[in-house]
Amino acid sequence: MLEAMSQRLASAKNLRVTATRDASPGFYAGFDVAEHARIRAVVARPGRLHAVADTNLGRRSVSYDGREIVFVDHKANTHARVKAGKDIDSAVREVENVYGVMPPLAELLVNDPASILMEGVTHSQHAGTQTIAGVLCDHLVFQQAHLNWELWVSTTDHLPRKMVITHPNGEGGPPLKVTLLIKSWDLQPPVTQADLSLPLPSGSTLVEMIPLTRP
Repeated sequence: MLEAMSQRLASAKNLRVTATRDASPGFYAGFDVAEHARIRAVVARPGRLHAVADTNLGRRSVSYDGREIVFVDHKANTHARVKAGKDIDSAVREVENVYGVMPPLAELLVNDPASILMEGVTHSQHAGTQTIAGVLCDHLVFQQAHLNWELWVSTTDHLPRKMVITHPNGEGGPPLKVTLLIKSWDLQPPVTQADLSLPLPSGSTLVEMIPLTRP
């Protein structure tokens, strides 16, 4: 089921997706309040990605052009540039491993979603079917060393409709959770250069992204 989903997404040369994301307080480092975001993203395979998240904490955008990833915090009027790999998959892996961040919905938008999603998985199971926003879905459950995640994939078009990621709370509180609800998929959209570009806000300040561990 996961492989069928991965192949369906990977077969789309271009795609657009809209989604909502709800994260519990503390899920993202530095944010002690719950976050609600409306996300829209566009992909041109193998090496272009643009995503915007409009949240209660401000707008954040990210763009990858095959050479570097640009992160923009519109509320703070700052941006960061990071050299990245030659395609979406290697770029996503690099920024996650080095900086501990991942562009919105990146797990589903890479060229090979199954390979990214299954990294570190120690157990998986099919947990039956559920209806998500009127769509009958297979419910898949996965375990990794430090998190659990669930995925709901349509039984008919094999597109993901919902994803939940749960981290144990090291401080003894309730688990930290983020829920993604996919609102729409378009696997044959026209994509222009303007769709993929990320003009910097006027006066935006270049800041350094801090690696998880410095050499």
